[in-house]
Amino acid sequence: MAGHNELTRDVDIDIGGLFSNIWKRKRLILFLSALAGVAIFIAMNSISPRYKSTAQLIIEPRESRFTRVQQQNGGVNANEFDAAAVLSQVQIILSDDIALNTIKRLDLAGTSEFGNSKEGSLLTDLFISAGIMSEPLEISPGERILKTFKSRLQGYSIDSSRVIELTFWAKDRNLAKEVTNTIADEYLLLQKRSKLETDSDATKFLEPEIAALRIKLRSAEAKVAAFRSNSDISIGNNNALLATQQLSELSTELSRVRSQASAADAKVQSIRTILQTGASIDAIPEVAASPLIQRLRERQVQLQAQISELSTTLLPGHPRLQGLKSQMSGFQKQIRRETRGILASLEGNVTIVRNQEQSLLRELSRLKAEAARVGEAEVELRALEREATSERELLQTYMTKFREAAGRQSNEYLPVNARIISRGYLPTESFYPKTVPYTIAGATVAAILSMVGILVMALISGKAFVAVNRPGTSRSEENDHTQMSFNATSQQPVNEIAPLRPIDNATQSDLATPQPGEVKYPQVSGEENKNNISVSLAAQAILGMGKVRIAVVSPGGDEGSVSTWLLAETLAKAEKTVALMDMTGSGITTRQFLGDNSLPGIWDMLAGSAEFTQIINKSKIPYLSILPVGTSRPADANLALERLTHLVDALTEGYDYLLIDCGMADLNGLSNVVRKDSLILISKVGTSMAKTIEDELINNGYGETITFHPSRKEMESLDNLAA
Repeated sequence: MAGHNELTRDVDIDIGGLFSNIWKRKRLILFLSALAGVAIFIAMNSISPRYKSTAQLIIEPRESRFTRVQQQNGGVNANEFDAAAVLSQVQIILSDDIALNTIKRLDLAGTSEFGNSKEGSLLTDLFISAGIMSEPLEISPGERILKTFKSRLQGYSIDSSRVIELTFWAKDRNLAKEVTNTIADEYLLLQKRSKLETDSDATKFLEPEIAALRIKLRSAEAKVAAFRSNSDISIGNNNALLATQQLSELSTELSRVRSQASAADAKVQSIRTILQTGASIDAIPEVAASPLIQRLRERQVQLQAQISELSTTLLPGHPRLQGLKSQMSGFQKQIRRETRGILASLEGNVTIVRNQEQSLLRELSRLKAEAARVGEAEVELRALEREATSERELLQTYMTKFREAAGRQSNEYLPVNARIISRGYLPTESFYPKTVPYTIAGATVAAILSMVGILVMALISGKAFVAVNRPGTSRSEENDHTQMSFNATSQQPVNEIAPLRPIDNATQSDLATPQPGEVKYPQVSGEENKNNISVSLAAQAILGMGKVRIAVVSPGGDEGSVSTWLLAETLAKAEKTVALMDMTGSGITTRQFLGDNSLPGIWDMLAGSAEFTQIINKSKIPYLSILPVGTSRPADANLALERLTHLVDALTEGYDYLLIDCGMADLNGLSNVVRKDSLILISKVGTSMAKTIEDELINNGYGETITFHPSRKEMESLDNLAA
């Protein structure tokens, strides 16, 4: 075999080996699955069939628009029909009150299902015996019936809807239907009674409250009237204070007078300016609008026309023309006198408006003082009015609610916010037990658990692990890196060995594993080997012992190690995990199985230069691991011996068989790796001193010793042992 060049290796799980292990135990798996299936089938057939009936209710407003109580928002409160409200209604349906009413209404205590002392079953009896369940007879019949009833009842809301679904199962299909429908009816009846009780409680509460509010309202209104009378507060239009209204009106009048005075003063100043500058007075609206001035202007126009007409026939100095011009001048003076009269009239109006303004200012000052006084009293008056208004509104609200509650009490129309949309039907098929599916499922689970158990045992025993090389290693096969603990406190005693007799060649059938304490001896022939115990017979004896530590001594040197190799192969082929330690001086066993004598091994670990997992190597033979001899030598002999003891104990605990190839070890060397109760095998290959050494070992306390020699057939198979 190719050698190893690395000191460290990784561990992987042998998936193929795990499945192979399961396949080898397929009959056991099939037996356990069939056994579980039959048991479940019998158990399911022993259970009485159960029938389930289902009803559905919807939570929605059921009030007519003609009878709906008016709310401030004018509609239905959305919180009454949200998800939380629907879940609350589910809990009401599942409440004890509805359950007890249903039990009483249907007289379930007198039925066979609920009237018995208990519902007997093998499983229930087992639970009661184990203390998991309480004895049904220890509780009262009513509590027992209620508990049984609620265990059969289920209610839940359907997602994204206000629909509630309730189900009930019973052994009697008619009973299942009746209970389901009765629960729905009892729920609606409970809701109706709840509304009636609410309205009744409302009238009882509102009646004395209304009487008290009437008294409070009368008192509040009396306080308002008394305060208004004592404080001399007069009310004007729009329920406003008279002083405030007058002050507002006077302010408006004062503004109008001031505006009028300003306009009149402006006109006076304009007329004065025109008269002083000699400008045309026709631009003054008051002058142009005067009837006298208008007549003078007309007469002046007529004179001007006559003058113009006569000027064409008469000279300028003609007396008639002079007389007409003199009249024209008189008209002009008369117009100016009339204008001055209009100015005087306007000035008089300005004086009158100014006097009126002063009068209004004096009245305004008086009203301001009065408004201040009334304003202070108004604050308290408004407070009294607000209190009276509050009492009046509350009284009106209570009276409206009282009339609504009293009217609904006297009327049988009390719609609840729920209705049945699907009543419980008569079930035709039972929902439990489902014999065939449960049987198949139980058999499948049993098969799975059986396979899991086999896998767990393989993992615990280490058979599931296989070592793998890191990239760059020279070997293609994987190494075994099974982790083991160096625990020297637990030792496995060696079983008694049955007496052996000489054999020659062994057949393949002789490798079967015997029962503990029982050895099957093969038939042999041949005179030259009649005193030899073959490797196969020694293996059969070892297989009958169970877990054991085995040391093989080869007085003939390296030539005798062939017996160790054949024994290791025989035990491994019996599907037993075997650890083979190479303790020979030459490392012949390492070369035989691993092909490289320079691998890190036992001596390297004892010297502290290699880890435990680095020295375990997996051979081509399944279940066989090799521990090379190693190349280092420990500096501290005592520490090395302590580590060696721990190593041997750990391998004994972690493998079915620990096989130590001791080579030509003497008694002192042998005592370092084996105890007095260990099994000592002496290879007779290449030596005639095997019997002498066996006697010497027995005389020194090693009572379990066997001398053996490979048969001819076993020696012929040596070439194919570890290619």
